[in-house]
Amino acid sequence: MMSTARVELTPGRRESCGIATTAPTVGLHEDVESIVGALVSRARIVTGMDIASAAVRDDDGEFPMRVFRGVRSAEFRALRIRTGAGLGGLVLQTGAPARLAEYHDSKMITSDYMAAVDIEGLHGMVCVPVVGPDGIFALLYAAIRTASTPGDVAVVRLEGLAAEAGTAMHHIAARRSHLEFSALQQRQSIAGRLHDSLAQTLFSVGVLAHRSRQHDDPGALLDGLAEIEAVAGSARSDLRATLAELCTIPPSRALDLALTAEARSFTAATAVPVWWSQRGTSRCVSSEVSAVVVDGLREGLRNAVKHASTDRVMATLRWGASEVVLVLQMPWGEAADRTAAEQAGFTSTTTPGVPGSGLGMLNCRAGALGGCLELTIDPDQDGLIVQRLTLPVTGYQP
Repeated sequence: MMSTARVELTPGRRESCGIATTAPTVGLHEDVESIVGALVSRARIVTGMDIASAAVRDDDGEFPMRVFRGVRSAEFRALRIRTGAGLGGLVLQTGAPARLAEYHDSKMITSDYMAAVDIEGLHGMVCVPVVGPDGIFALLYAAIRTASTPGDVAVVRLEGLAAEAGTAMHHIAARRSHLEFSALQQRQSIAGRLHDSLAQTLFSVGVLAHRSRQHDDPGALLDGLAEIEAVAGSARSDLRATLAELCTIPPSRALDLALTAEARSFTAATAVPVWWSQRGTSRCVSSEVSAVVVDGLREGLRNAVKHASTDRVMATLRWGASEVVLVLQMPWGEAADRTAAEQAGFTSTTTPGVPGSGLGMLNCRAGALGGCLELTIDPDQDGLIVQRLTLPVTGYQP
């Protein structure tokens, strides 16, 4: 049984309530990469600490650093955490969160990673285990570059984020199990249908061929061949109908799948990850609404690279009873030219885009369908850019 007792290495200060509180954003994601990415981003925000990172378990049982926020050095990014080594190794041994007031002075940890911590200029550090269905699958770190102890509030908030991520991982495992069971049922159903149709037809072809070989009369032989041809033609028709049914995309899923494909193509071309989540039940929409939503995603992703120079995009598709909302969130990248972005119409107005710009035309198309496009840009250096596209779906059944 894994220990749940916290390893309290040093007494910590208690922060004021000014640090941003946690929000249920980590558990909304539906794949491991998105969960870990959101986990690290939220960790840095809710603790107010200088860096946040996550080491994720690999096939060898080690935990290489995979996701970083605020990390400057290649040495820290290249760390691979082993059980018993350093702060993360201690957490792997105990299964409990651990906190250090000063990494360099601690007698509780080994010095395996001291050089990388020195290069990164870190002092106070917290590490929290993220537990999934099969044990610890990630180590969540937050650290500061000043000699002050991470406080109790930071630890509690990191634990909350880790618990949310762990719950999301359990949900992924449950969904995967459900999908595997559904796929097995589908394969069994397909096997039964093929046995009842195609296998029986092939058996009939074999019988007819055997019977035809018994005839010496050319006329009877030709009749037998014609019958075989007719049966084979019927089998082809049945097979085509079965394959067409298997390949048909349910109308209510068409928009979701199109958006997912666009996001994957964008990531493949730019190496910028899109963390995707969905809320609500998918519905059928008109081709006009579908086209505007897909174009809204494309325009937002283009701006994410062209104007924001971001390193990640958070995308959410929300289905309501009478509307569908596409929300894109992206932080300003360090290389972003905000002046040039504003001149191109990428501004913090609620009706974005100058006439003729991509956002401007998208806003006009949304308005013609009874929807709207909103763009909100946080003035802070590390603030988020939020693009929200809302379109009605009233009159279309799921």
